[in-house]
Amino acid sequence: MSVRADVTHFLTEEDSRIILLIGNVHARFGVTELWADNVVIWCDRSETDPKILLGDNDDFRFDVKLPSRKSEKEEEKTAATSDAEERKAGDDDASPPSDEPPGDESPYSSELTAVLRGVFLEIYAEGDIRMINGEETSIRAAKVYFHLKEERGVIVEGDVHSTTLIRDKLNPLVIRADEIRQVCSDYAVGTGVQVSTCTFGRPHYHVKADDIVLKNGLSNGRLSINGAGIKMGVVPIPLPDMSFSLGDDWILPLRSLKAGKSSRFGLYVQSRFGSDINEFGEKVNKSLGFEGRPFRGGWFFDFDVYGRRGVGMGPGIEYRSPGLYDGYIKSYYIADKWDEDRRGGPIENEDRTWIQSRNRLFLPDAWLLDLELSYISERNMLFEYFEDEAKTDKDQETLAYLHRTQDSQSLSLLGKFRINDFDDDTERLPEARWTMSDIPLLDRPSASLADGGFTFHNLYYKQGVTTSHLRYRPSDQPGAIPATESERFFRQDYFAGLEAPMNWGPLRVVPFLDQRVSFFEQEVDHANPAWRSVSGTGIRTGMLFHRTSEASSDFLNINGLRHVMEPTVTFRNNFLGGPRPRELIQIDEIDRATDTQTVEVNLRHRMQTRDAEAGAKTFFEAFYGITAYTDIDQSPTAKRFGDLDFDIYWMPDLDVSFLKNIRINEEGRFDPYERDLNEINSLLSLEPSERFRMRVGHRWIRDIHSYMLYGLTWVMTPRWEAAFDIRRDYRTNEWMKESLRLRRRMHQWTFDLEFEIDRSTREHKVSISFYPLALFGDDDIGDFYDPLYAN
Repeated sequence: MSVRADVTHFLTEEDSRIILLIGNVHARFGVTELWADNVVIWCDRSETDPKILLGDNDDFRFDVKLPSRKSEKEEEKTAATSDAEERKAGDDDASPPSDEPPGDESPYSSELTAVLRGVFLEIYAEGDIRMINGEETSIRAAKVYFHLKEERGVIVEGDVHSTTLIRDKLNPLVIRADEIRQVCSDYAVGTGVQVSTCTFGRPHYHVKADDIVLKNGLSNGRLSINGAGIKMGVVPIPLPDMSFSLGDDWILPLRSLKAGKSSRFGLYVQSRFGSDINEFGEKVNKSLGFEGRPFRGGWFFDFDVYGRRGVGMGPGIEYRSPGLYDGYIKSYYIADKWDEDRRGGPIENEDRTWIQSRNRLFLPDAWLLDLELSYISERNMLFEYFEDEAKTDKDQETLAYLHRTQDSQSLSLLGKFRINDFDDDTERLPEARWTMSDIPLLDRPSASLADGGFTFHNLYYKQGVTTSHLRYRPSDQPGAIPATESERFFRQDYFAGLEAPMNWGPLRVVPFLDQRVSFFEQEVDHANPAWRSVSGTGIRTGMLFHRTSEASSDFLNINGLRHVMEPTVTFRNNFLGGPRPRELIQIDEIDRATDTQTVEVNLRHRMQTRDAEAGAKTFFEAFYGITAYTDIDQSPTAKRFGDLDFDIYWMPDLDVSFLKNIRINEEGRFDPYERDLNEINSLLSLEPSERFRMRVGHRWIRDIHSYMLYGLTWVMTPRWEAAFDIRRDYRTNEWMKESLRLRRRMHQWTFDLEFEIDRSTREHKVSISFYPLALFGDDDIGDFYDPLYAN
């Protein structure tokens, strides 16, 4: 505790002692510091004994405790340090802190020290006031008054700089007001108020209000605004009166706003509104008997206006309660006024709709229930309005999938239904599966045969049973490839296998035997039921080769080199008893099994070096594999050898700043007969500095397409960023696009200016986007996947 002032006066009034501090006042009380022209302090005269320290009121905050950036350990350390300082301050022999050099007369008198160790009642300050309350809050004002015992006060012509948690992110919060009055500890009102997250003296944007009411503090209280309006630059926009919770969502329900002009859509505006429903979700949890379980979620509403197409809109909701459930529901509808879609075909249904829902429920005993729904009114709906989802999202499916995996066993029940009539799909009505794998049948110590360098490890067993009620349904759309819809039919499949891994010196040998027995209620010609068996025998061998050297290279950043090669060879012989694949309705790999003798040769190749932090670091990895058929007639391509598959990943840690973060990936298929590639996918990414990111990609499929992707991102300044992307198709005109995006970051907001030319659809587009990016990041709403044959 310390106090400085040009002039100090002491006055006594009944049971109070008054301290007048005049001129250049600087006072420190606990975590609070105060600078002002003049200060008046009222103390309780009956409690000014020098041995009595300042109580909790020495930390006079204009609010409840705010969220701290410190960890719990740091908070405990800070609290312990504060206690120690207070104990030291209570020592009669301890002198008050002084910034004066040794030998100079201290400005503190013993009487003043004793008074300041008394109990504060009230404090008033005027002039150029500045207060800092810990690390979180500061106040600039013309006048302030606090009654510390009654926890009330007023700030006149003041600015309060603080922070608030919005969706788990700590954001600045500035409240400027003609007057802020704290009525009691958890209730404050303000008049002539501006609220902003811009900390500039003249904010670029702010929400103004005639008056505000704050309950329960800035960290997680509730703020009501009357006579509100938002101002961005010089543009005022009136707002309705509103009330919302702090700490979970942003003041405005606007999440994103995008406006532009497109040759396909005309002038358009895309917007998304939304807010949190955390309080409602916690009440739902409580009503379900899950009181105290956290809930995160929110509603949103898309509202888009397309000059040439019409108005599109749709509500949605997302929700998550860890360990209970997570998921989302979203919808979209537009009455499309245009005649044709982007691919030049006629619009099949002008009422275009998409409804999607994905949910996961966490049930007792480690059971999971995935529920998915995707209704699309017609085939090209997603490609027209949701191109990214159409190209990158998982298959649009409608299903219910109950599954449980524990130890070496898994059990599942799948119901999968086709609700979009343009899809080719197989319904599972339903399908049940039970699998058990890697079950040891022998006691390893008693089965060890180590003589002659031969070791028999164990005998492992696996089995699985699948019961399916199936129906294949081809597309009902005109122009689809003609196909016959199957009736519902029953299929039962049983699979069992044995493996006996053993080592013969450095060679690992795994002989195996498996048997699949399947029952089909009907064949292609709807004849009598059929049984089929597929017996498989074979052997898998492999060996690990590695060599370590002390090779080093400063340029390649190599400190020691370990070269690892792991070749494996698998021979498999299948014996088919029963109908051939062409006699069965083809659903999956169970129906495609046939007589085959194959030899698979694979090679895994790795190069590693030492890393000071991570130990062994792999900087090069490659996989090569090819399949050979002993009988050409059994080969699906009527060739002895299949394609050579390869996947190569190289991540050199070069000691050249420009090439420091280079990444190279190549994967594809090579035809050994044509001595040419059938397919190749290449990607090179480079990040020479924090300001530049470059990427080049190539996708080539023989006789189909060959296109390149080029991208460059340049962070011009901490606030300006440019991204340029080019897509070039060298065979057809399907993948031809250029786009340029300029991004401006301003405080908690992001503005994008984007230009795009899609030559494949002859579309030109320019748009301006607005995102409160720091407030609404992308939420991971669930781990959903295709459940079919997932191990």
